[in-house]
Amino acid sequence: QLERTNIFNNALLASIPFGMDIVDSEGNILFMNRKLQIMFGSEAIGKKCWALYRDDKKQCKDCPLKKGVEFGKTDTLETNGCLGGKALLVTHTGMIFEGKKAVLEIFQDITEKKRYEEKLQTLAIVDELTTLCNRRGFLTLAEHQLKVAKRQKAKTALFFIDLDNMKEINDNRGHEAGDKALIETAFLLKRAARESDIIARLGGDEFVVLATGLDSENSALFTNRIHAYLDEHNKEAFHPYKLSLSVGMAECGHAEPCSVKELLEQADKSMYKQKLQKKRFEATDSPEAL
Repeated sequence: QLERTNIFNNALLASIPFGMDIVDSEGNILFMNRKLQIMFGSEAIGKKCWALYRDDKKQCKDCPLKKGVEFGKTDTLETNGCLGGKALLVTHTGMIFEGKKAVLEIFQDITEKKRYEEKLQTLAIVDELTTLCNRRGFLTLAEHQLKVAKRQKAKTALFFIDLDNMKEINDNRGHEAGDKALIETAFLLKRAARESDIIARLGGDEFVVLATGLDSENSALFTNRIHAYLDEHNKEAFHPYKLSLSVGMAECGHAEPCSVKELLEQADKSMYKQKLQKKRFEATDSPEAL
C-alpha cells in the first residue's frame, strides 16, 4: 500500500505543470519536483532557496520565511529578476514536512504574460504606425504638462498639423504609400520638435505638438523649422508625391489658463484657415485660372 501510494504521489508531482519545492524555516530546500529542476537547470536539494532563483543571491525582502507562514495559510507574491530576468508568481503554503514546519512553494513563469500586459499598456497610449503618442496618450500627458507649465508660469503652445492631400495619396498610390507618408510626417515632426515636447498622432492625417516655455518668436521659429525640414525632405525624397503640411497654432499663458480641449479647438481652427488659404492660392495659381 505504501509503495502504491508513493508511486501515485510521484506520478502526481511529475504531472503538475508548475515548479514546486518544499523549504524549511531556514530556507533550505528539502524537496523539489522535476518541473522545478528543469526551470532552474539543476537539482538543488539542500541549497538555500533564494540562492537558487534570485539573481542577486540574497533573500528577497518580501520572503515569507522571514515572517513565517502559518500552517495551512497561503501567501502569493510576484518576483522579478529571477532566472536571468524572468518574472515568477510564487505561492507559499505553510505545512508540516517530516515533522518540521516548512513552506510549500509553487512557481509559475509569468514572463510572457507580463510582456503581453506591457505591450497592451503601450498600445493603449502609442500609435502603432508612427510610434508617437495616440490621442489617449496625448491627452493624458498634455493635461499633466499644462499643470506643470502653470506652476512654472510658462507659456504653452499647441501646434495642430494636418497632412494635406492624404486622400489623393491613398486613392492614387495606395494605402501603403499613405502609411509611408504618415511615418515620414512623424519623422519630420520629431526632427523639428524639442525633446521635451509632446508629439502625437491624433488619428488619420492629424498630428499635434505641445510645447511649453515658448514665446511667440520661438513659436514662429518652430513652424518655420517644420516647413524647412519639409522642403528638404521633398527635394531629397524619391516619391511620386510631395508632402504638404498645414500648421495651426494656439497659445496660452499662466495668466490666462486654458484646457487641452480649448487649445486643440483653437489650433484646429487656425490650421483650417491655413488650409483654405492654400486651396485659394492653388486655385488662382492654376493654369485654368490663368
